[in-house]
Amino acid sequence: MSKTRSLFRALLILLAADTPSGSGSGAAVCPCINSSSPLYSAYESALVAGGLPATFGLSGCAAHDSNVSMFGCATNALPFCLNPWCYVDMDLCPENRELCEAAGGILGSQVSPHCRTRKHNAGGTNILNLSEHYSYETCGSRNVYDTSELLEPIAGRTIRAAAAAWAPWVVKRKNLRNEDVWGGPSFDFFKTSLELFHPEPVIKIIPGWATAASRAKFPESSYTACVHDVAVGNFDICLADLWLTPQRNQLVTFLPAVRQDYFYLVVKKDTYVEVELTIWERLSKPFSPFTPGAWLGIVGFLCIMSVLLWLRQLCETGCHGDFKTLCKNNVVAILRSLFFVWHDFLLGQSSMDVETGPVRQIFSLALAFFILITLASYTASLATGLVVATPPDGTVNSIDDAIRLGMKICAPSSLLDTFSSVYRDASFVGDEIQFLPRLLHRGQCDVMVLSQDLIQTLFAGKVREQDCADFRAGRITQEEAQCREGDMKRDCEFSRVGDLLWSVPLSFPVSEEMAHAFSWSFTAATTRGVMEDAKRMNAQLFSQSICEDEESGSESLALTFDNMSGSMIISFFIMMIGFVVMAGRHFYRQQAANSTENEGSPDDGELKRNV
Repeated sequence: MSKTRSLFRALLILLAADTPSGSGSGAAVCPCINSSSPLYSAYESALVAGGLPATFGLSGCAAHDSNVSMFGCATNALPFCLNPWCYVDMDLCPENRELCEAAGGILGSQVSPHCRTRKHNAGGTNILNLSEHYSYETCGSRNVYDTSELLEPIAGRTIRAAAAAWAPWVVKRKNLRNEDVWGGPSFDFFKTSLELFHPEPVIKIIPGWATAASRAKFPESSYTACVHDVAVGNFDICLADLWLTPQRNQLVTFLPAVRQDYFYLVVKKDTYVEVELTIWERLSKPFSPFTPGAWLGIVGFLCIMSVLLWLRQLCETGCHGDFKTLCKNNVVAILRSLFFVWHDFLLGQSSMDVETGPVRQIFSLALAFFILITLASYTASLATGLVVATPPDGTVNSIDDAIRLGMKICAPSSLLDTFSSVYRDASFVGDEIQFLPRLLHRGQCDVMVLSQDLIQTLFAGKVREQDCADFRAGRITQEEAQCREGDMKRDCEFSRVGDLLWSVPLSFPVSEEMAHAFSWSFTAATTRGVMEDAKRMNAQLFSQSICEDEESGSESLALTFDNMSGSMIISFFIMMIGFVVMAGRHFYRQQAANSTENEGSPDDGELKRNV
């Protein structure tokens, strides 16, 4: 067909350019074949010869397979039976840069049908044998009839995979026959995801992780080297939870993330210095649940309540006696009212006698309600303040402190660009993450950024075990290894401080040809809870900490003496006031007794006269 004829047909189809997907003629950018096509008659003849209706796939978008037993749709039980599709006109369906630009457009625009397309497949019925093409997408549905395009890159194939042990997620261990086998939650998740393909592919583990050539190109990270091996076709996939970075993603496609890695600042405990609370900070602890304004309101309310109770008593008893007696009695009455109101408040209940009339009942109800709400709020707030650990005020409590003090910060080399961009004033030293503790021991940095996974491995003593093994093998020095016999808790000298610094998705790099199929199987496995099941099945691989207090903020929820010291001091102070009052009352009574005794005994002159 000449270009002139193609352009003429394109202009005719542009009249229907706004036709939505799924209309009778299909999308304008990839229309259904019609009688104007020179292949239309040949399609009709081939369909009739094959025992199908002459309009099968040729009458525009329709569920052509519906009730057709030849394709397994006698009862329309299969998912594709009711999906609309049609044969498409291949003079107009493919993108054509020359015809698109001739119409004044660019690829991707809607100026001409030749500027865009819809997904279409070759063959399908195995009847026409005319290089026919069909499309579900032009009719606004998805092709679930032919899944070979999705499954073929993996089903029945050998998957060349590189694997790296990174406990607990990917491990190498011995089976009952003393053979090396791979396992761990991430490996088991990957293996289970392959069960969706039939026939199931075979995993061939390539020894050595990354190739020497790729290691030479990426000496800073063997993991990036493995990604490069996938990109150039040495491997199909790297079986390790690799951080998804822009550099790596530029090399190759990554599968959907299986989990996230979280990064924190880790320091030595001699860098992490807690400051003792002052006496005033201890004393203020019991008052911390309320602001000064709230405390002033509470005091004011209780004082007003005391005066009202005194007035009630005054109205009930009346005023009798001289002025001096009235003043003395009323002062004592007000003080007694203040005492009982505060006593009830601190006791948490109203002890007012409510049997003597409705007035006392109403007053008692008001006081009880106030006590209930106030003490409940106080108790909840105080418990939170005492139990939840307060960030310690030390030399280095965050990465900002480390930056302010000009400290060198060890960080994973693969993430140096990220951390350098986020923390522009920081001085970073890079290496592979598992070697960062060695740099710190050697004095090349002062603090380090580690993932939560490695922090847990660190506190379980596994990093020390590896360092000692490398030292005994002569691969590292004693200064790097810090391997002391019997010192199982070497790494307990580290502490995690500050907030979360960064999170990075973890996934597998995969070859482009397998990316779609693996993405589908990973997503399907994730939604079925395969990763959670794999973690439960491999629970024994997750090491337990051997450190008593492995990270900042991990204290027990039990209250300590420091938490309660302020309350104790205040209580002892009130008791001391009681002792002072007791001593004063005792002194007053002694003075009164002595005075009475002196007034009642005659002097010597009186005795003489009596004689």
